Amino acid sequence: MCGSVGKGRRVHRDAGKAYVFKILNIMRHYYSLRDIEKILDLPAQTIWKYVNLVAVPEERTVAKIIGKVGELRLIDKLIENSIKEFKENPVTVLSKPGFLKLFSYVTEDFVGGAKIDLVVPMSTTAIVLGSYVAAELPSLVCPFTENPPHDRKGYVVAYYNDNNETRFVALPKSCLREKTTALLVDVILEELDKLRNVADVLSKNKIHVYGVVAVDSPDEVVGLVRGMGLKLMTLRRWHY
Repeated sequence: MCGSVGKGRRVHRDAGKAYVFKILNIMRHYYSLRDIEKILDLPAQTIWKYVNLVAVPEERTVAKIIGKVGELRLIDKLIENSIKEFKENPVTVLSKPGFLKLFSYVTEDFVGGAKIDLVVPMSTTAIVLGSYVAAELPSLVCPFTENPPHDRKGYVVAYYNDNNETRFVALPKSCLREKTTALLVDVILEELDKLRNVADVLSKNKIHVYGVVAVDSPDEVVGLVRGMGLKLMTLRRWHY
């Protein structure tokens, strides 16, 4: 059995159950069990057992759930609603476990089968987001800091300009291991000078940058990022 989940993902039968568990765990943050019962046409008690790992769905049930998710565009709708809410109140959205799981799921879809060794949050607000992504992939987290110690011991420091102000990009040397692959994570990707410097620091340490994932990014930034040779995924453009 193969089916599609979210953005046309092809699911092997051995992975189908794992994806169903992930989808149900995302949905339970947005819907009540009774709502999920109506959406998936499955008893609420059965769904509760799946969500709490008390029972494992049979293959035909897995196929049914995957089919419903694709047919009703459930992941798409959750993303669309989350983006609308994010524009109104980003702090609230970023604190919701359901949204963090949704973003991690979509990031896994974006990465596909690539092996990501390192997740690099590019802002303080992206650290929690990056931590969820790292747990999903799984990989290590290597957050940069804007306030390195005065002696800068243990950090690789680079500089970038922001509105004619010089700012720091500092990454711990302990997580910069050669011949690894990194994924950059941010909430709103808009500081190209910062992005260039983070990518440059990683490249100089022989770390391959797979791409960048963010909740959103201004339209004018997207082309520039891709012009840097980086893959880019934002929730607002997840459909394209």
